[in-house]
Amino acid sequence: MFKKITHYFRGFKTNKTYTPMPQTVIRNAEITSQLNENGYCIVDFLSATQLQSLRDVNEKFCKTKDAENGAFLGVISKNIHDALHDILTASLNKWFHDFKEINAFVIKTPGKSSFVPIHQDVTAIDEEKYSTTNVWIPLQSIDEKNGVMYIVPRSHHIFFPYRCATIDPLTKNIEHVLQPYFIPIYLKAGQALFFDTRMFHYSLPNLSDQNRVVTVCRVFPKEADMVAYFKEPGSDSKIEMWRCPDDFLIYKHTQNENERPLNATLLGYKVANTEPLTLEEFEERRKVLGIVSQQNDASSAAYLETLRHPFSVGYDHP
Repeated sequence: MFKKITHYFRGFKTNKTYTPMPQTVIRNAEITSQLNENGYCIVDFLSATQLQSLRDVNEKFCKTKDAENGAFLGVISKNIHDALHDILTASLNKWFHDFKEINAFVIKTPGKSSFVPIHQDVTAIDEEKYSTTNVWIPLQSIDEKNGVMYIVPRSHHIFFPYRCATIDPLTKNIEHVLQPYFIPIYLKAGQALFFDTRMFHYSLPNLSDQNRVVTVCRVFPKEADMVAYFKEPGSDSKIEMWRCPDDFLIYKHTQNENERPLNATLLGYKVANTEPLTLEEFEERRKVLGIVSQQNDASSAAYLETLRHPFSVGYDHP
């Protein structure tokens, strides 16, 4: 018999916020503290040799010359994962312990359709037990022209642990008011942004004349089962929890995200309010968490225009 778990996670009728489960696989105590408190940090991650090796792998496997102008490509496969694993193992072992990872490229070809809208990353483990770190490593320096990422510091404390394609994102109704709280993250080639997957983030389009290539590693506690969530259309609160194979993220985008995961085992059900945040709810949580205006130089008009522009998403499996 499957276990039914009732959990009203966000406390919608109060200004209560939730502390995410602490990061447990980062070796450096100061970096761990930054991730837990603010949700992100920047480290020098790659040697010059590793950086060139990643560029060589990208050149070998990634055939973006045939991609539609402006496409945003997630380049992931067993070949890519394994090749990146071989190059990144030394650096990952320097910063992490008792972990497992999934590796991929994210490539923005030039064009306005290459922006990525505001989101939190899809849940891949049980976040009532564990946390996930993204390691975001550009192969060229990042600037305003080639698709800089923007984040809301501390926004990982405003989260819902059952994120999937069949549940509306928390930010759906508040995108138009979030701009003042974002900051840009400028990185040099070979640096890495460590960030909590629950962080509110988006990235501008690549308006340069070259592809913007980033290596992304999702780093999980080794003992954590991989999970996926699914909610039936029309169901107000019942959420299915599925245990998936460790490599399911490699093949996830070959499947229909609006259907139940393949080759998975049903663990049980969650019951929770899945409505996106209202402006009032966001304001309550923002004030409690100390999320303040960053006074960044991106104009509201340009930001809203970016949100309105169609974007293109494609996945390559070389």
